[in-house]
Amino acid sequence: MRPSLSGRSAMLALLSLLELSIAALLVSADTNVVSQVPTLLADINKVQANPTDIRDMTVLGDKLYLSGSTSPDVGIELVSLIADGKYELAASIADGDRSSYAKALCAFNNKLYFFAGDATTNHYLRVYDPATKETRHLPKAYAPTYFDMSESVEYDGEMFFGGNGPSNLHQNLWAMNSSEDRRVVYDFPESTATKGGAPHRFTVAQGQLYFLAQVSEDTTKLYSFNRTHGVRQVAAPDFDSPSTLAALAGKVYFSASDQQSDRELWVYDGVNAPYRALDINPHASSSPRVLGEFEGKLYLEAAESGNARRLFVFNGTHLDAIADVDAERHGSDPDHFTVFQGEPFLTFTQGDSAELFKLSRSGAIVSLPAMDPATDSAEVSNLVVHDGQVFFAADDGVHGSELWKYNSSDGASMQSRIRDKLYFAGNFPTRGSEVGSYSKSEEIKWETDIAVLGDDAEPSDLCSFGSRLFFAAGNDGSNVELWVLEDGGKFYCARDVRPGWGSSSPKFLTVANNTMYFLASNARDNVALYSYSEDDEMNSVLELSGGTWSDVYGMASLGGQLYMWWVEESMTAPIPLARVDVISGTLEPMSDHRVGRRSNAKPDGLSQPQLVAIAFLQLKLVAIAFLQLKLVAIAFLQLKLVAIAFLQLKLVAIAFLQLKLVAIAFLQSQCDAATVVQPKPDPVAFLQPHLVFIAILDHQCQPDPVNDHQCQPDPVNDHQCQPDPVNDCCPDIADASTRV
Repeated sequence: MRPSLSGRSAMLALLSLLELSIAALLVSADTNVVSQVPTLLADINKVQANPTDIRDMTVLGDKLYLSGSTSPDVGIELVSLIADGKYELAASIADGDRSSYAKALCAFNNKLYFFAGDATTNHYLRVYDPATKETRHLPKAYAPTYFDMSESVEYDGEMFFGGNGPSNLHQNLWAMNSSEDRRVVYDFPESTATKGGAPHRFTVAQGQLYFLAQVSEDTTKLYSFNRTHGVRQVAAPDFDSPSTLAALAGKVYFSASDQQSDRELWVYDGVNAPYRALDINPHASSSPRVLGEFEGKLYLEAAESGNARRLFVFNGTHLDAIADVDAERHGSDPDHFTVFQGEPFLTFTQGDSAELFKLSRSGAIVSLPAMDPATDSAEVSNLVVHDGQVFFAADDGVHGSELWKYNSSDGASMQSRIRDKLYFAGNFPTRGSEVGSYSKSEEIKWETDIAVLGDDAEPSDLCSFGSRLFFAAGNDGSNVELWVLEDGGKFYCARDVRPGWGSSSPKFLTVANNTMYFLASNARDNVALYSYSEDDEMNSVLELSGGTWSDVYGMASLGGQLYMWWVEESMTAPIPLARVDVISGTLEPMSDHRVGRRSNAKPDGLSQPQLVAIAFLQLKLVAIAFLQLKLVAIAFLQLKLVAIAFLQLKLVAIAFLQLKLVAIAFLQSQCDAATVVQPKPDPVAFLQPHLVFIAILDHQCQPDPVNDHQCQPDPVNDHQCQPDPVNDCCPDIADASTRV
């Protein structure tokens, strides 16, 4: 009998404690364990508690400065990211948890200039000195009711930026020297727009400053500036509505539309008229977003076909796709491309907030540690003993279910180790449940991406075999088969044990005598034991009959010998503990009795720690048997209740029959009452007006000598039917008719 759901939950809780005890016992049998409090190894799945909402970012010294929130008690302020991936609050302008929304960041004159408010009307250009860690604001050059800045950049020894002029209707081009003296470089003409000018998207190429600015509310133009010719608009006879731009090899690349509204990548060399550099999507607009330059290549995002967007690199002649942009995982509208510590960083908009990412050397989009971390459960599995320590899943009520270790005198160790890496199954942000690894050099990182579209691969039963890691995985619980991760990072399905969409669900992957063994469901729904060699040869060792009724609770290797416990085959009683003869393909019960009977059999050829471990396994089996006895008792009581319900149904049927009898008796009494002859006080007077009716009744009351024997008069007992010549005053029909 299989335990019920609640019974199995209680059983697993008890067995987990016993299993941890066994693991600790095996450690203490071979090493001197220092009894210490378990410590958290890694909080794997940290998520962003609050939106980062990055407005801008830039590099100054050895830090990346950006806007963000580092804790729930602080709003969105000026934050720095140092090389080891840690965030620090650089300046908090607004009080409490209010936000200053630092933007227009520019590293200039060894200081950081930015625009921020204090949650009131006090919006200023501010300066942060990393040497003293002090922040101050500069007085406004004008005194408008509201001062605002767009973006800023260092060019030719000064800081250029877009900001309000004497009027609030538009923004002008400003410049500030090292003495912090500011001046208007170019006053954009008044327009009907509520916000004209607004220079932004600054970039420097061939000694000139290029930027975009508005000439009306809906029209943007490309401009250039140098100290010789000042500000001038780049002629645009063939393109319109330029947007993002960046410089590569002395040329300015930007996104623009032609006369047919086909938005593609354009280029301007500073001399000749701008022209289209690439037609990324020949069938429609690719709508590229030009990000920036890194190592002699231009990075951009565009739609190569359809609506799917990708990251590309362009070297001036050839375009290469490097990564797919997943709107669900990454977001949209990449921006703020900045190179920091030899790596490109950028933001993706998620909802209403811009979040921070970076690009790997291969071009992969990499999520960064949360700035304001909140813990989510990583659902780590696979308890294992390695190098004198026990690794297990635990929840301390603060960090969620994470990977823990039990310290021994050996220090740090690995679970399933390939070149000093700890491999585990965990839930990664944006990746779902996949295989991850931990090492001192690389720390936490994900290794596989088996399930598609953010689904869960749910890897389990990880096993280090040779130089590879084997495990079971599928796609959200479907088609679960045997997978392998090679040392170089390549992963693939090692063997489809059960071909088709059905799952073989490999489990208990175990190595014994240089061979890996595992249990899996075959095409007949039977649990089978398979062997797997290092040269990828797989063979069936034995098979348990009984289809879905066949099951094994656990399998392990001790001293090179393979053991199974709680082996269920068909409807027979389970085998508590059995040795596996892999040569003959048979099970050898560790005792000659099944569950419920006591045995003094002692397995031979095992060390004392192994014997103690087996004793703990037998204790687990006793716990299982006790729970099953309780389930049997419950089932017996349920059978009694069924019998009582059956008797109650019989009583209801009897009561129904009795009601029918009562109804029949009632109807019979009504019929008897209708046949009684009532006395008539004046027969002659009564019969004269109803002579015809009486004749009809007399005809209907004539007895049927053939079919109506019940109406035949009884001359002996039925005296009521005999005529009385003396007292019966009723005349016959002939006399009555004569009188009439």
